[in-house]
This record gives sequence, structure tokens and C-alpha cells, in this order.
Amino acid sequence: MSPTLAPSSRPLCWVEHMSLDNETGLDIPGIRVRSVTCLVAADYFVPGYFFWAVLIASLARIGYEEKTMYMVVYDWRLSFQNTEVRDQTLSRIKSNIELMVATNGGNRVVVFPHSMGVLYFLHFMKWVEAPMGGGGGPNWCENHIKDVMNIGGPFLGVPKAVAGLFSSEAKDVAVARYKVIDSFI
Repeated sequence: MSPTLAPSSRPLCWVEHMSLDNETGLDIPGIRVRSVTCLVAADYFVPGYFFWAVLIASLARIGYEEKTMYMVVYDWRLSFQNTEVRDQTLSRIKSNIELMVATNGGNRVVVFPHSMGVLYFLHFMKWVEAPMGGGGGPNWCENHIKDVMNIGGPFLGVPKAVAGLFSSEAKDVAVARYKVIDSFI
């Protein structure tokens, strides 16, 4: 017979680590889960899916380097505004974009949001210009962002994504894209 562990000393399961407080929508006291924030962490999303690796390598081949690229991660479990409350993610995005514009001769940034990050970035653009948000003023986006290249944004929901998961379409497309893009560069 195995001993019964007290609630504070028993091992936590994955679901408990991924859960949030029902009242605040933030971390459960004593549990802290955070994403890794660097280009290396996202080059291979899952085995066989090379999208970010190809994009990062392609940008490097035309002269971009780590100091001219910035990858944003956010906690998908939180509401968009709670990412600011807990981690100041929106403020960090604003600061990093301003730094990149300042250190690159005033050249505005090009942003590549992916999937739910597309909706997150739309939220950021409204937040950054709002007086009660980022306080950047009504022309902040125009002065700092040259283009936004949305990749797989869920503007129409996720029915296609679900079908792609069941058919393994996403893996085949990613591998084909990797081979085709690599042959042209």
C-alpha cells in the first residue's frame, strides 16, 4: 500500500500546471508556467513542421540577424489583457518595436503574426494607441509598423484547422513548403 501524500507535497499533474485561477484568470498560487522566448525555441514547432525554421533561415540569408528579429510568445491560456497584467507582454512588444525602429535607422518593422497571434497582434495595435492602454498615440502603428503579414489567422474560426489536423494536411504542406522554399534560396 502506498502512502497518501498531503496536498502540498503530492506531485502535480499536467492539468493542474496548465490550469488558471477561476476567479482571477491568472496563475494558481505556487504554480508558474512560462514560455521560452527566443528564435531557437520556435524554429521547429513540432517534429515535421518546419515553418518558422524556414522563415528564420530565409530572413538570415537576406541579411537579417538575431538582433534585427524579435519573436514574441504569449501565454495562450490567458486573456489578451491578462498577458499584460501578469507579464507586461504588450508593453514588451511596444518597447522592442520602438528599440528595433530606433536601432535600424528609423526603418519601420515588418510583423509576421501566426495563428492566434494574428488576433493577439490586432489587440496589441488597438492597445498600443489607446490612452488607457499603451499610450502610444493615434499614429504609433503608422510610425513603427511598415507591414503585417498574417499567417494562418483564425479570422473565420477553426473548422479548416480541425480538418487539417485529422487529415495530416498541415505536416505535408509544411514539408513541401520547406523543400520548395529551400530549393529557391
